[in-house]
Amino acid sequence: MEDELSEDEQDTNIEIPGGVPGRLQLPKFHTSRERFNLRFLWQTYWNNIDPVLKVLHIPTTERLIELVYSSPEHISPCVRCLLSAVQFAAVTSLTDVQCQNAMGIARDSALSTLRNEVKESLDAAKLITSHSLTNLQAYVIFLVSICFEMEFQC
Repeated sequence: MEDELSEDEQDTNIEIPGGVPGRLQLPKFHTSRERFNLRFLWQTYWNNIDPVLKVLHIPTTERLIELVYSSPEHISPCVRCLLSAVQFAAVTSLTDVQCQNAMGIARDSALSTLRNEVKESLDAAKLITSHSLTNLQAYVIFLVSICFEMEFQC
């Protein structure tokens, strides 16, 4: 007998183009290392990505990041989605040496992990059925970053 999903569970399994089968754990931002990476990658996004991709209102995004620091367990799926996309975009702008020095992880490994986090968080935030501007911002940032990661092959 096949397991049936509730309507809510079915909604969270919407296929994202290029999505990942199965479930991944969404970023929690609980450890000091995760928060350091978030802060570092936010600064990197602000310096390297924001000047050429004006999608975010910087003061509002700063407030969201402060919320992550104060109560990471209360972050909505939309905010998780946006922060994952920001981190992914930031890593695409780093060299392997910069990534290794700042985060202690190879760039390719960071990109792979963050790409999966973005895809899963887009799914969890119900990108397809949501009317959230935050989800749309995350998706635009992700799509542009994928193009950059693929060296403008899009």
